[in-house]
Amino acid sequence: MPLSSELPTTAITAVGDLNCPFCFALNEWIDELGYGSSISYFDIEHMADLTPEKAETPAAFAEMKAEYDKVLEKSCGDVALTLPAKRPSSALAIATLLRVESITPERLGEARTRLFRALWREGLDFSRPEVIREKLHDFDLGNFDDMSAELAVTRERTRKWLSGEINYIPAILSPTGVNYIGMGSKKALKIFFGSALFDSHHEGVCRS
Repeated sequence: MPLSSELPTTAITAVGDLNCPFCFALNEWIDELGYGSSISYFDIEHMADLTPEKAETPAAFAEMKAEYDKVLEKSCGDVALTLPAKRPSSALAIATLLRVESITPERLGEARTRLFRALWREGLDFSRPEVIREKLHDFDLGNFDDMSAELAVTRERTRKWLSGEINYIPAILSPTGVNYIGMGSKKALKIFFGSALFDSHHEGVCRS
């Protein structure tokens, strides 16, 4: 069952958000297993209404920590991560990845992993332009002061995701119409990429 008729299904596509720890864990496994070059990315904001003020609330921190704890539990220590002080908005980071994709698409996976790790290993706030510039210092980001076009694409992708039948992440779609839903495990991921012939649903999801 595809996530939505509006989402891409002509290639294996990973749907996720940089401020989702389950998506971070899945990305680490994708990198480790060497599947990155086989995947297209469709990054969205699963918390598009997240403001700096909301991120500072005890409830927001508790939600993030519960997800962080779940990653530690489900990965059995296989994924190294740090609990950030707060969950930042991912809008600018995702827009930056769209810019990277338009200029140096062959380095998209590298940029994505760097920004993921900036938050989930170093605890950095990638909603701040200076953090992104530092982490991607050797990338051509064009006119980084004007990301309006990329931010508009990010909002449209988020709208498409929200209109789908399964609006949670992480998810991997294949051209055969089957899904890998949730963080799962490294073993399950290997099986999925080895066949991509069956739906694979797991714990460890962020919801809209």
